[in-house]
Amino acid sequence: MNYLINILPYLTSINNNKNMYDISYSKNQRLKYANDMLEKHPNRVPIIVKFYDNIKYHLNNPYFMCKKNITISEFLLIIRKRLKINKNVAIFLFLDNNILPSISNRIEEIYNKHHDPDTNDLVVYITLENCFGSLM
Repeated sequence: MNYLINILPYLTSINNNKNMYDISYSKNQRLKYANDMLEKHPNRVPIIVKFYDNIKYHLNNPYFMCKKNITISEFLLIIRKRLKINKNVAIFLFLDNNILPSISNRIEEIYNKHHDPDTNDLVVYITLENCFGSLM
């Protein structure tokens, strides 16, 4: 039950979270870019990764073009490698409407249900938690 208490404060900050990708590009530019990428790579989906507040890690590029057939757990491994975080730190992934997807779901299923129709992107939010008793 304690792990839920640690995550709940982050859930309130989802809609207020703006990253450089939101500030740098308008919705029309993001829609055009996503449509161009979908035409070039029909077997991939565009994903934007955003962090919750109080995250000290940083992604140089929050925009991912992931293969449709990978699972959420494989996507989390990609993020873990990009961030170069310790194995003892847990990554939690949420969708825009506070849904915690199953790690066995395919990216394509999640994209079809939860992508933003205005920009054709799937926006995911991640948070890192010290769940295994080590320092982050």
